[in-house]
Amino acid sequence: MNRLTHERVNGIKTGYWSQATKEQLVQRLAAYENTGLEPEEIAERALKIPEQRWIPVEERLPIKEFEEGRKNGTVYDLYPCLVTRYATHTEEPRIRTYVCKSYFDGEEFMLHGGYGPEEESDNENTLAWMPLPKPYKEDEDDA
Repeated sequence: MNRLTHERVNGIKTGYWSQATKEQLVQRLAAYENTGLEPEEIAERALKIPEQRWIPVEERLPIKEFEEGRKNGTVYDLYPCLVTRYATHTEEPRIRTYVCKSYFDGEEFMLHGGYGPEEESDNENTLAWMPLPKPYKEDEDDA
């Protein structure tokens, strides 16, 4: 966020100061007020948004998520996630990438969850992974 105000820490006065014009300050305040939310509500909503980013397999595998899921009963044998991987069916491998749903068994990514006719487990061609988003619920806020 690009702040317009700065905390005053000179020991003489307390509060905030700004080099912005009155018009810039009023416009920024109006943008916040137009959300209809109090500052506490904005902070609360920001905390509810899960981190959704691609995690390179060199950084880490989803072992923690797999183990937590087994502990709380949401994962039995396989942890579902999205992966970005190299296409292995092309003439020149490691040129094209694609995104697909995959399953992690604690050691390897499996494309068909262990149930496909030609199960493919392939960490070598998997570049990154991301947790699946939570399912849509009609009664949730559209925030």
